[in-house]
Amino acid sequence: MDTHISAADVLVIAPYLEALWQYLSEEAKVRKALGISYLSYDWTGLPGWFLWLENMPGTYQIKLWGHEISDLGFSSTHALIRYYPDTNESFFDKYSKEEQRIRNTDFFDSRPIKTIKNDGDGYEHIDVDPNKTMGIPKPKMREMIHPSLFIAGEMDFVSNNRTIQSVTFRTQSHCRTCNSGGDIIRDIPGFQIIKNLVAPILSAFCLLTSSRPQLNIDSAIGETIYAETDGALVSKQNETVQEYIISMRLTEETGLLNETHAKHLLKEIRQTMEGEING
Repeated sequence: MDTHISAADVLVIAPYLEALWQYLSEEAKVRKALGISYLSYDWTGLPGWFLWLENMPGTYQIKLWGHEISDLGFSSTHALIRYYPDTNESFFDKYSKEEQRIRNTDFFDSRPIKTIKNDGDGYEHIDVDPNKTMGIPKPKMREMIHPSLFIAGEMDFVSNNRTIQSVTFRTQSHCRTCNSGGDIIRDIPGFQIIKNLVAPILSAFCLLTSSRPQLNIDSAIGETIYAETDGALVSKQNETVQEYIISMRLTEETGLLNETHAKHLLKEIRQTMEGEING
């Protein structure tokens, strides 16, 4: 696997990712219909993006970390999903003590989100949202934070001839870490966090490609990570933890393009996920 991905490489190996963020940046009505308040590039290290959702007080980061090409010519791009919680969120104390400590330092930008708005007459002004803070690590601090921290799930994008074929999310009911004695030191609700991101992202891919979603949700026994005394991390199956794999293939073109279709897609994907998980 080639894990050395530059910003320029993204345009070559995964142009659909750049196209997706460009589409969401330009289509404010679609963004609002999908419940995406803001989005921003992350230029630190490997390419990535930040997303702020209306129904989540924290901030998501999608960060590329690897790329490989199969013998059949299919290209797979891998990304980590981090969730930087608001310090007042109900599950903040489920993060590790180290994550809580770092989140409460000035490593994080606590300023309100500011955006440039056009008044329609060609004049621009700075708009400040008092209800949303940046809530992300400051650029100079991002690479000082251990890459294993704040992870809530993963994403895989599979393409052929530079055209997106499928998108897959992976997470667990609980992203759990124990110390060598078996005491739980981290137990964030992975699925609860990730499911709120799945529907808007998958809906956006459908709109971008004018395609219908074909969802598949699998579950299996999950794993718990054990932090050994020598610093090693060991994963072991745990029947009290459930792993979820949510995959979407894009089917025939439909001409779905606008914010009305976005609302329908969002509802359809959410209902399918809830039906599969609870069914």
